[in-house]
Amino acid sequence: MAARDSRITNRSLILIDGYRFRVKSKRLTTEYIQCCGCEGLICNVSGKINENGQWELSGDHHHPPPANEIKKDAFKDRLWRNVVTSQENIRHIYDSTAEEDLQSAILVPFASVQRSMARWRQQTRPPIPSTLFEYATLLNNDQWKRFRMYNGGTLTVRTAVIDNQTSVTVLCDPAFLASLQINELYIDATFKICPLTPKIHQLLTIMGQIDDVDSS
Repeated sequence: MAARDSRITNRSLILIDGYRFRVKSKRLTTEYIQCCGCEGLICNVSGKINENGQWELSGDHHHPPPANEIKKDAFKDRLWRNVVTSQENIRHIYDSTAEEDLQSAILVPFASVQRSMARWRQQTRPPIPSTLFEYATLLNNDQWKRFRMYNGGTLTVRTAVIDNQTSVTVLCDPAFLASLQINELYIDATFKICPLTPKIHQLLTIMGQIDDVDSS
């Protein structure tokens, strides 16, 4: 009996002595686990893990440690972390992750994981707000703060009430604006390209000219 070697993954797999286990059930503070086998082979080794992370197994493995499966799981774990922390196209995420580990990428081609990556991306998007206040609240939540971040800094999001039927949400980077010296402003407003939910009537962009170059 010894402390388990566990890792947090998108599939909640547990590694014990080089073998992959999946949690079958949990009762109070005890997790009951089952070996995942290897390359389609079913393994009857099972066991339990207590609240201190110590494990106890019964049975013998009749297959070698699944080295390739572990590589595939680790590669998918990296893909998952990159998908949920980045807004890049999932193909670009796969390619950049594959460059770091070409051997594992051969085991997990893009076509085999594309749908999973799209599902991970969908599951890690915030819910659609019904009002501008909900929109600002979501973006200001730590869980979704990455949507306010860009290469130059972080946006501030605030919603203000104009009257009983009108509210305005402003997105800007105060620190960036304070560093500028702008003498001429341009305003562009559109009624055509606006979100339907929440119902937005107008999208307005304020731009300033710096060194004869428009900066929005």
